[in-house]
Amino acid sequence: MGIEEIVLDSSAIVAMQVKEKYSTWVMNKLSGYFSFDILELTPYEVFNALSTYKRRGMLNNDKYQDIINNTKDFLDDCNVYGYDNVLYSALAISADSKIALYDSAYIALANKLRCKLLTVDLALYNKLSDVPALKELLVTPLNN
Repeated sequence: MGIEEIVLDSSAIVAMQVKEKYSTWVMNKLSGYFSFDILELTPYEVFNALSTYKRRGMLNNDKYQDIINNTKDFLDDCNVYGYDNVLYSALAISADSKIALYDSAYIALANKLRCKLLTVDLALYNKLSDVPALKELLVTPLNN
């Protein structure tokens, strides 16, 4: 597993853009990587989360627009993988570990690329307690 490449889920990308509990942790972790991998669905998840911040009044218009632009620039530089790269593996992971398919897709991508998945989704990490081979693919505030 190369340290230069990592899969990012939407929780990690949102934490990069909006000040959250684990924002500093994510930024520190990212400094060791040079290539970022995402799924085709990731931008939709990220922009949905950011628009929720806006709808709830947690971001003013100017800050929101800056974050949207910065996020788009970051995502444009990521390697994007479609469902055809991970579908069958993700379906198997989801069935075997009883986690959501979209979470399984990120894990399947990390497994396929032989790298780690950076996430601040602590519930996902905890759901994998019975599946150590998958759990070890995750980089979270709980294990790193």
